Amino acid sequence: MHTGQHKGFVGLTLAALLAVSQLLPAGAALAVSESPAATGVVVVPKNPDDPAAGIYVNDAWTATANNAYSFGKSTDAFVVGDWNGNGSDTLGIRRSSTFYLRDQNSDGAATYSFVFGRSTDSIFIGDWDGDGKDTLAVRRGNRFYIQNTLTGGEASTSFVYGQAGDEILVGDWDGDGKDTFAVRRGNAYHIRNTLTSGVAQSVIVYGKTTDTVLAGDWDGNGADSFAVRRGNIYHIRNSVTSGVADLKLAYGRSTDDVIVGDWNSDGSDTLGVIRRDGIVPTLVAAHDPQGRIDSVAPAASAVTVSGWTYDPDTSKSLTIQIFVDNSSTLVKASLQRADVKTAYGLAQDTVGFSKTVSATAGNHRVCVVAINEGSGTSKKLGCSTVTVSASPSPTPSPSPSATTSTPTTAPPTATPTASPTSSVDPNTTFVAGNIISDAKMFDSGTMSVAEIQAFLQAQNPSCEAGQEKCLKDYTKTTLTMTSNYCSAFQGANNESAASMIAKAAQACGVNPQVLLVTLQKEQGLISATGSALTSVKYDQALGFGCATTGTCGPQYAGFANQLYSAASRYVEYGVRASAFTYRSGGTYSIPYNPVASCGSAPVTIANKATAALYNYTPYQPNAAALANMYGTGDECSTYGNRNFWRIFTHWFGATH
Repeated sequence: MHTGQHKGFVGLTLAALLAVSQLLPAGAALAVSESPAATGVVVVPKNPDDPAAGIYVNDAWTATANNAYSFGKSTDAFVVGDWNGNGSDTLGIRRSSTFYLRDQNSDGAATYSFVFGRSTDSIFIGDWDGDGKDTLAVRRGNRFYIQNTLTGGEASTSFVYGQAGDEILVGDWDGDGKDTFAVRRGNAYHIRNTLTSGVAQSVIVYGKTTDTVLAGDWDGNGADSFAVRRGNIYHIRNSVTSGVADLKLAYGRSTDDVIVGDWNSDGSDTLGVIRRDGIVPTLVAAHDPQGRIDSVAPAASAVTVSGWTYDPDTSKSLTIQIFVDNSSTLVKASLQRADVKTAYGLAQDTVGFSKTVSATAGNHRVCVVAINEGSGTSKKLGCSTVTVSASPSPTPSPSPSATTSTPTTAPPTATPTASPTSSVDPNTTFVAGNIISDAKMFDSGTMSVAEIQAFLQAQNPSCEAGQEKCLKDYTKTTLTMTSNYCSAFQGANNESAASMIAKAAQACGVNPQVLLVTLQKEQGLISATGSALTSVKYDQALGFGCATTGTCGPQYAGFANQLYSAASRYVEYGVRASAFTYRSGGTYSIPYNPVASCGSAPVTIANKATAALYNYTPYQPNAAALANMYGTGDECSTYGNRNFWRIFTHWFGATH
């Protein structure tokens, strides 16, 4: 490859889900066998809670990325090269002296992993021997050590060039298929066309001494030349000569880290940027893995994790990374799940996983990540906190005694009894009295404004405006509002929906994820598009102040008003519990439907959060609604609290 600045490294400096209506019914049968270990897979060690690095690349000289994905974490150092000689440049990660390289421009498992050099070395990437594959070089002082394979060990060759303090650029300056070095001093470039010691073979002047300089084959002529960056403006020159720019382009932000590569194998290098804001790009979210954790079951010195996952880009069984705190285990999702195949219309049914992982006694955070294949970004399927017990000490068998007699008949078999409700995991099964924990309901720090905005974009990327804009594009001038149970909501001009959601959540100490789920269960605003986007939907966004008949009080109208009023009421239900019907710790006969003849059933409410949901929506799902978890039940079914639990667990994972 004839590329330039990408032959160094870039220094340290949310994904889409399927539509709710398409989801697999809860309680589907689990595979009972255990998933095999995943072999031959190198997964970049990114903890699922680490903020992601966003990668935005462009195959042409235009201002908009045509491929975006995440890879590694926002604090990583990145390298770029053609690792397999297929003509396309891809990314790698450098952590200290360990390198994790990937052969595709997408998130997923690293293709190569090795140790080379020292953590203090300067690293450069190039095709040093002309075989079409990029490898590494290190510089120590003014000596370069070249390696022609993607392995550790001794360098293939070494030589001295330039001075220890020089800025170095890499490129194929003469078009012979081999990369060499150039030294930059101010705005002068001292170019040498062989990997040997000696003096420069040519010197040119380009740009200003304050410019950031890149190198690449911008016009596909087989030889690299220079470009300078000023803010987010790039001045490109197509020959290794002094002169003025042949092309000028604005791309990305001035705070981005820039990368250069031939991303599509067309022979020309173009730009990309690394954005370290922790936001997963949504451009290719439809290609992300899909899946769900069905259960996380702690036992003695172990945790068993089960679920399913698939990737729209492949029929291969995916690799799953199970984290117990910061330690991870790789397994294949290769167990048969005919139910998932049927529900999603897949060609394959080997999408299930179940793995028992060793764990010490105590509390552990267990997370599961589905490793992406092809386009897209790896998907965190969710996390749970579990308590693992210690392995019991073996109990010795009692010694026989003279008074012990052998029974003449077998002991009676106990009659099985139904498991009590308290033994059911409310994170994997709807439990009427324990829908969501107080800790989860009132955790206002789960999402920033930027994360909420990214979530709205990911959930409805193809949304078309109707009478009103899509929620991801919706803005409104808001008024300052106050409540006895919240801090003030400060009004602002042209405020985004994401900002209003975040402000209401912060002001009242309510989880913004709860508000997002309520927006969907009440008016379907997260997924609404086209003619469904009306002013009435926004005025009644969370159904606050609306009777069962659908009539709503005009004093509660308006999107921001609905958010703040609903969040305030969720808090008030706990502060003034005696003023409302349902309270934590009480047992109540909660109806299935406003129609009295549909009946009711007793529910013992476990906490303030669940009580708040019943005070907000005073019905529980009946057996028919729970039997068809993602569809309709019978004429007596209601769905509000069922849908709250279902949507929350799918979008955000465990409710506890």
